[in-house]
Amino acid sequence: MFPTWSDWQLTYTPKGLAKRRTKKILTYLGMIGLISALVHFRRIPKDLDRVKAFLKSFVRMALLKGVGLLTTVEKKI
Repeated sequence: MFPTWSDWQLTYTPKGLAKRRTKKILTYLGMIGLISALVHFRRIPKDLDRVKAFLKSFVRMALLKGVGLLTTVEKKI
């Protein structure tokens, strides 16, 4: 007969338990960071413009480096 869920004893290995706790802590920290950022940018909106400008320049730099990497790989092929 197939065992039912109530027959099983759920236990984690030490590594699995550490990974589970780490994931939960990082999730909570992310939520706290997001909420605090929303409160901060609502109180000081001009900081949001600086963050947007930083993110735009970061994405632009990452894309340019990615294109440079792809052209280097293409030349080697």
